[in-house]
Amino acid sequence: MIPYLIIIGCLILLIPYLKTKTYLSVSGIVILLIGILLVYLRISALKIYPSRFFVRETFWLTGLVVGVFTVVIISAFIILKKDKISRLKSPYFWQLLGVYFFWGFLQQVLFQCVFFETIYFISEGNIIVSLLLSAVYYGSFHLGLYAKRFFPQTLLLGFIFSGIYLIWGNIFWLGLSHALLGTFLYVLFFDHNELARQLSIKTND
Repeated sequence: MIPYLIIIGCLILLIPYLKTKTYLSVSGIVILLIGILLVYLRISALKIYPSRFFVRETFWLTGLVVGVFTVVIISAFIILKKDKISRLKSPYFWQLLGVYFFWGFLQQVLFQCVFFETIYFISEGNIIVSLLLSAVYYGSFHLGLYAKRFFPQTLLLGFIFSGIYLIWGNIFWLGLSHALLGTFLYVLFFDHNELARQLSIKTND
């Protein structure tokens, strides 16, 4: 029963997430509460199906694989936007990166530990179904606001992240990669201040 509640909760979470314009809002609070509930349910389900949150045997190997992948993507970003490299020296870059270290980790916990592992369990270990559904779910979180133009890329990224997680585990490296990729993407490809937008205070959504 718990695995199905987790999937339903994950789908419900999409509604306020795609609607909200700032996390300091009613929708932001709803997102936080649903997220906490989903993590609680996932922890409750550990006896039913274990997690690959941390795999000691492959911890550093995962870091190497994710590190190489991340450096390649960031290098591509810099080549494509070499005229905006100076932005990487701005205080905004470091501020956004700091916030994203926390936010990126939380997102990967949701995408891999909560959603992917639950789908993998429900589908009785069907790798293709699990990877595809996980990729669609990951991509769906990037349909709102400014990031929707990168939906194809995030769809592929969700597939790759889940594949790495399935093989080697260790959510820490995926969270770190998410933080770095997200920060470089917003600083180099967007002219607005994403950090100010996400953390602005509004009374409505």
